[in-house]
Amino acid sequence: MLEQQSFYLDTDSRDLEPETRHLWLEEQSQIVAYLRVLADGPNGHCIGRVVTAPQARGKGLAALLVNHVAATTSGSLTLKAQAYLADWYVSLGYEAAGEVFNEVDGIPHIPMALKRL
Repeated sequence: MLEQQSFYLDTDSRDLEPETRHLWLEEQSQIVAYLRVLADGPNGHCIGRVVTAPQARGKGLAALLVNHVAATTSGSLTLKAQAYLADWYVSLGYEAAGEVFNEVDGIPHIPMALKRL
């Protein structure tokens, strides 16, 4: 199924970097939610590839993963949200950190950063 109408191959070669973390949740031995955390500068990290399987949506699984990263990761925390999900990330404590732009895949994104107290 081609859900986002994009054939973008995400081959940035960062999956195997020693600092990269991959987090996921499983149901019945199947991955149903996933995200990746990359090192981003000396004191920061960037969340990316947040995805939830269609059959598992609406259960709060992506929020669980995003909040886990915020609770277990020091320093700054940023992400590039699909623009239509900006309000959802705001509800998790993020704020816009720039203007909407078109990602390589043609989907509008907005840079966001976690507001730390």
